[in-house]
Amino acid sequence: MRKSFAGDGVFRRNLKRVFFADRPSRSAGFVEAAMTDRTVVYEFGEFRLDPVARVFTRQDQPIALAPKSFDLLMLLVERRGRVLERGELIRELWPDTIVEEANLTFQVSTVRKALGEDGSKWIETVPKHGYRFTAPVREVRPEDTRDREALSMSPAARVRLRPAMWRRAATGLALVAVVAAVVVFRYASRPDAPVPREIRLEAVPFTSYTGREAEPTFSPDGSQVAFTWDGENQDNLDIYVKAIGAEQPRRLTSDRARDGSPAWSPDGTRIAFLRDKPGGGSEVRLIPPTGGPERRIGEVEGQAHQGLSWSPDGSLAVVDRSSPGEPLGIFVLDIVSGVKKRLTPPSTFADILPAFSPDGRTLAFNRTPLGRGPFVHVVPVAVGEPRELAETRFPRPRLAWILGGKEILFAAVPLAHDGGQPRPSSAGTASTSLWRVPVDGGQARLIAGSENAGDVAVSTDGHRLVYSQGTIDWDIWRLDLRRRAATGDAQTPFIASTKIDANPQFSPDGGRVAFTSHRSGQPEIWVVDGQGRDPRQLTFFGRKGSIGAPRWSPDGNTIAFDFGAEDGNNVDIYVISALGGPGPPRRVTTSPAIDAMPSWSKDGRFIYFGSRRDGQWQVWKVPSSGEEAGNARQVTRGGGFAAIESKDGRHVYFTRKMSWFELQNSLWRIPVEGGDEEVVVEGYRSCVGSWDLTDEGLYFVDQESSSSGTSWVVRFQGFGRRHATEVARLRHPPYLGGPAVSVSSDGRWMLSTQSQGGSDLMLVETFR
Repeated sequence: MRKSFAGDGVFRRNLKRVFFADRPSRSAGFVEAAMTDRTVVYEFGEFRLDPVARVFTRQDQPIALAPKSFDLLMLLVERRGRVLERGELIRELWPDTIVEEANLTFQVSTVRKALGEDGSKWIETVPKHGYRFTAPVREVRPEDTRDREALSMSPAARVRLRPAMWRRAATGLALVAVVAAVVVFRYASRPDAPVPREIRLEAVPFTSYTGREAEPTFSPDGSQVAFTWDGENQDNLDIYVKAIGAEQPRRLTSDRARDGSPAWSPDGTRIAFLRDKPGGGSEVRLIPPTGGPERRIGEVEGQAHQGLSWSPDGSLAVVDRSSPGEPLGIFVLDIVSGVKKRLTPPSTFADILPAFSPDGRTLAFNRTPLGRGPFVHVVPVAVGEPRELAETRFPRPRLAWILGGKEILFAAVPLAHDGGQPRPSSAGTASTSLWRVPVDGGQARLIAGSENAGDVAVSTDGHRLVYSQGTIDWDIWRLDLRRRAATGDAQTPFIASTKIDANPQFSPDGGRVAFTSHRSGQPEIWVVDGQGRDPRQLTFFGRKGSIGAPRWSPDGNTIAFDFGAEDGNNVDIYVISALGGPGPPRRVTTSPAIDAMPSWSKDGRFIYFGSRRDGQWQVWKVPSSGEEAGNARQVTRGGGFAAIESKDGRHVYFTRKMSWFELQNSLWRIPVEGGDEEVVVEGYRSCVGSWDLTDEGLYFVDQESSSSGTSWVVRFQGFGRRHATEVARLRHPPYLGGPAVSVSSDGRWMLSTQSQGGSDLMLVETFR
């Protein structure tokens, strides 16, 4: 996942929290009852909890909590000091629904994570009973509604309220004041903007197992759901089926390779799915929904999670390519003959996640123009050009058709500009929600009550909806390479927060680490010391775009990174002082082509980067002083992207491909002064940034399938050797974007961005 995240900071996140995400649901009735005659704000540590406005902040920075998580925290704080039995909490949170205890466990884990390092201490587990909130809590009682409203908003938001509006807000009851504040907050710069019609879901858990349940698909009669689950041990994704109202799922597949993209045939007799192949690509297979023998019907270049879809006539839309090196596209596979026919026209971008319309005449899919996307597109099946509809969310969740083929349902981040109406975006640090967009064009509408949504499916009759709802936290872990162990204290968290922390890079002396983080509300470059302490923000781009791939200069004084403007199609290389300031970052590359993933030459005179300046991804370099006419030089000829110059300055090592959308890659080298390109690591399954270079050789992360499931293995290959040895196994899946690993100069430590989280399936019975 390069993951493209950007945001507006406090204003946008307060917009998401106040207006959309946390309107009380029926299950939040206890909060309303407890607070109707009280105007109080709770403070504990650096946190502030406002029950009426339903805003949770840390040092005036809003923290995103789904409604159920907010309700749980409210309960714990209100009844602090006493043990709340599990049964009591379940009855309060889900008064009208029978749910499993795992739902409560998931919500407790989410709230603890939102509280940071104090979460486990403040929410105490009382064995065989329940939970107790132990933090000292202060109750702040504002003198009037005007002060109370101000407390619920950050300073940045308060200055948007004009004096006249303050006076009008102060004349009503507390609830009226909150509503008025929200309206002013949202439309301060657009007083005549219309209030959009809000759509709200009433969802209940359909699955609540440990691990990750995703990629749901309905049976034709809407009575069953097929999905993927990584199992109780969270070791491999397989296909399962669960009937509506049933307790346990039925497992259909058990191969050690990853299975994904289940799709129910129109007649209900088969489920098609994809199974990853060891060398890349996947097999297309069929299996009865009751279980039984599988049938292999073809192979494609797309991976198991990149989607397939049945047409009404019984053919399959799959992700494939016509020739090696060509971007992925959508093809139609005849399941009898095995013949494939291209459906989306060839382009320079990857097309994945196909979804046929109910009448089979139109195909929706996901296309990711680099520097912009990803975007939902539609194309006529007969003849026509693809048409862009709306921006969606990385990593490109599945789409669904609704209303007889008139609208498409998808997941994206709500993002607003200058107080305007939110629009779907891939950027921003808020959680994703579901949206619906007309196929003929028009404004996408947000569906409230769908926070943290991902993959989505709608039953054939349009009445039922199921979607995956998950949480994921990217943190930076440190591995002790000398201990050659995968667990215990040899592999521990190093940089962690409730936001995304990624792209770690050791300084040349190992005394500092640069990384990207969303802890300020949007992605920026940060630096910590060699022990992961004293974080300091270096860049302040804010909502202007997305930033990533920090790399230290050899002298440790400067950091290079790539930056893409939010509303543009370009990405360029910039540099900034490692101490921060004075002045803004300096732009290095000036080409209209995308320039990404910088690294420095050994002497610091040049910066390498990946670019498509000649129409194909190649490694280029420019003087670190800045690009001028004619001084950019192409380094590779046969393809290349992420590059690192060897410590002795003799060779440039590089990845052959830009493997963000497909993991299969290889590592090559070429003499610094030019010459023949030679392969170093013939094949490994990981992204472009999952490797690093030391004085002794190469470290890289490789995906491995075995009888026990899928693992991520750290391997080392010394210079002059043809085979790599296993060094360690990551405890969690790695971040597949940007520089994902870094090895210290003494070869002892490796930093790796790893993810923790899971997802459940949520069911809506009366969708409309």
